[in-house]
Amino acid sequence: MKIYLISFLMLISNGAFADNWQPPLFKAKYAVSAMGLTLAEGTRNLTKQPDGSYFFHTIAKPTGVVSIFREDTIEENSYFLFENTQLKPLLYEYKHLDNKKNLKKHKKVVFNWENNQAISIENKKEWTLPLENGTVDFLLSQISLMQDLGLNKRGDQHYVIADEDEIKPYTIQFEKEEIIETALGKFKTLKFIRRAKNPKRYSSLWCAVDLKFLPIRIEHTEPNDHTVSVEIKTLEWLTGEPK
Repeated sequence: MKIYLISFLMLISNGAFADNWQPPLFKAKYAVSAMGLTLAEGTRNLTKQPDGSYFFHTIAKPTGVVSIFREDTIEENSYFLFENTQLKPLLYEYKHLDNKKNLKKHKKVVFNWENNQAISIENKKEWTLPLENGTVDFLLSQISLMQDLGLNKRGDQHYVIADEDEIKPYTIQFEKEEIIETALGKFKTLKFIRRAKNPKRYSSLWCAVDLKFLPIRIEHTEPNDHTVSVEIKTLEWLTGEPK
């Protein structure tokens, strides 16, 4: 069950291309499925805080028959600023809780832009990482992708991510334009692929042009061809979202 929930979190603009892009505020629900069965449900919320910062929150829980046997919850959060057209992460946190709410895995990255350093923590391990301009956390990279596509940047997309014990490059390869159908209807999308070191392990995502390039479908494929699919079910643009 763990891989299904992690796949949801690891993967997952209106068509106007404007220089005044701002993070679009939204609330979306997704279903995680494999082999024709719905295994988990997830929500993704992007909201603006009273102090002007942004909060990107995702959570996934088992559903249906699966929930009888597993009640693990995976939660991922990113607090960030949007300054001078740049996404600037402040705090990233990942929590994996078992059915008794015990913490099975915990990751945290605290960004200190005054000192250009990030403190990265995983369970009981801790690292100090040098920050470079444009560095984001793993979750925030998804908003970075929406921003770049909203600014009409096309082709492969490249990011720098603070993750665990390193600052590492992160490339998402553009594959093609594709029309796909979801519970919300048919959408023109831009399809991207992120490949692991093993080329038979990869993730695909489809960003909807008319939904501010929000990823509406994500698939994770293992070397044995086992695929987990994450697809949008509902979407609400929240008050204050940019026009």
